Amino acid sequence: MKIQERTIKKIKEALKNEGWILLSAIYKEKHIRIKYLCDKNHSDEMYWSNYQAGCRCKTCNVIKITDDDVKQEFAKVGWTPLEAYKNSTTYMKCKCNKNHEFYISWASFKRGTPCEKCQRSQQMFTELFKEIKL
Repeated sequence: MKIQERTIKKIKEALKNEGWILLSAIYKEKHIRIKYLCDKNHSDEMYWSNYQAGCRCKTCNVIKITDDDVKQEFAKVGWTPLEAYKNSTTYMKCKCNKNHEFYISWASFKRGTPCEKCQRSQQMFTELFKEIKL
């Protein structure tokens, strides 16, 4: 199997995992854009390297996020926003599923930033476990 064939399969699988469809039939080199259909049926093009770096559908990124959208997304991970959503970079108070209250921006949440208190507890547990194991 040629490298190009393996790469196109890899790209197709990665897009499929997010509910996207690869519209490009071939992938020649990294300087050529791939065509896609996102899970919201927006069709566009992007460089595969941009996708790998975390870029996603340009049309979806322009859509205005509402307070209800934020509440729904937070609820998926068991979190509750305690303040109204303003914009993607403004920090809002929220509560995680372990009742820790902290501040996070929508952009940080979408990147997968965890509750800072839960994260610290996990780090302390991991360090303690390493000490005990040694």
